[in-house]
Amino acid sequence: MQFLTVVYTINDPAAFEETRKSIIDSMSASEGKPFSVTVVSCDHEMRRLDLIEQALDAGDMAAADKAISSANIGNIKNLDELMER
Repeated sequence: MQFLTVVYTINDPAAFEETRKSIIDSMSASEGKPFSVTVVSCDHEMRRLDLIEQALDAGDMAAADKAISSANIGNIKNLDELMER
């Protein structure tokens, strides 16, 4: 089994809407299929992972927990900005 992560930067939500619908329509269980879309997130998950790694490297479990549990990472620039929220 392999996985592919794709991150879209959406500057024009209206122009992206048809693609978004296509992605959502492609979601299904992977069992018995050669491939499927199994997870979709509306947040910046690559940034979330970066913040979690930074927090763990700094030994800051509170910041790691906050990055994991925050509903909207968005464009947070650093751990200090994350902790101010």
